This record gives sequence, C-alpha cells and structure tokens, in this order.
Amino acid sequence: DKGKFVRFVPSGEGYTQAAEVDSKSKKAAVVGAGGNRAIAAFADGTVRLLDAKSLKEVASFSIPDDDPPRTAEVSPDGRLAAVLTHGGEVTVYDAQEGRPIDADLRGDGDVSTIAFGPDGSLWASDRLMRLTRYDAKSLEPVETREGSLSTGEIIYRYVLGPLGWILPNTYGLGNAQTYLFTEQK
Repeated sequence: DKGKFVRFVPSGEGYTQAAEVDSKSKKAAVVGAGGNRAIAAFADGTVRLLDAKSLKEVASFSIPDDDPPRTAEVSPDGRLAAVLTHGGEVTVYDAQEGRPIDADLRGDGDVSTIAFGPDGSLWASDRLMRLTRYDAKSLEPVETREGSLSTGEIIYRYVLGPLGWILPNTYGLGNAQTYLFTEQK
C-alpha cells in the first residue's frame, strides 16, 4: 500500500499488524507469498524476494521494464517463486537461495497464467488451451492437458496472430481482432 509492505497476523476475530517495511518505490506491484518467502514484482521491472516474516529483502532481480509483471507466485513451501509478465514470459526463482532458475517452460512467451499446486508443482497455461504441470524439484513437465480449439481460436492463432506480426495494426487489424474475439466494441 503506497510503497509499503505490511504483514498482518490473525488476532481474535480480526488481524494485527506484525511487520511493515517501506519498499522505496511508488510503482504498482504484484505480490505473492508462500512458506517463509514473499515476492513483489514492480511495474518498473524490479523484483524483490522477501523474508515473509520480517519483510526484509533477501534478493533483488530485474525483468525487462517494457514488459510489466502480470502476476507473482510463491510455492506453498516457499522453495520456488515465479513472475509472469504481460508478454507471457515466466521467470522462476529459487526462493531459498535467492537466485533465478533456468526453467525451460513450454510455450514461454505465450503463457497466460501460472500457479503453484499444494505439492509445490508449477502449473502454467499457454497456447490458449494447454495446461502443463511441472515437477516441484526438477521443473520438468510431468503432465499436460490440452483442449481442442474452436474454429475462431484456430483462425486467431494461425491466421490473425501471424498477420499481426507481419502487418502490425495495418488497416485496423487490431481493432478487428478485438471486435471478433472479445465482447469489446
């Protein structure tokens, strides 16, 4: 809130403030917590790994500032942390050692959401209809579920998407995509 991290603990029927730290940033951030770690990814590309109890910084990283974070997650045991950007890129961190991990996730650059399961496994969805579960220790894919694409999704994925790369917003292509595939006018 306004550049501050605040941790609350249950107290009776409400909560009591247990810790507060000024992040020294007024930029918007996404925050995740699990186990003994918390992570905050700021709109300026700064990523801070925190001790969840004291809120003291454990490590600091950066992601490209032209691709803001969409979500930040920490595994329930606090061993792994991950940041997903609006551009679909995922960065995974060893939250205990405070270092990035070279995780080769399927569809990286096209990931739409991430989450950690109760067992610490990382789930990621990409390519509109594919969901992959990655092992908590090796980050190798252990399970994939794929749905079939509708005709509209096939046209978007294999015709309009590539045309957008070749002819970026030529003749209002972006507006046409928005009109055809969302409820926005």
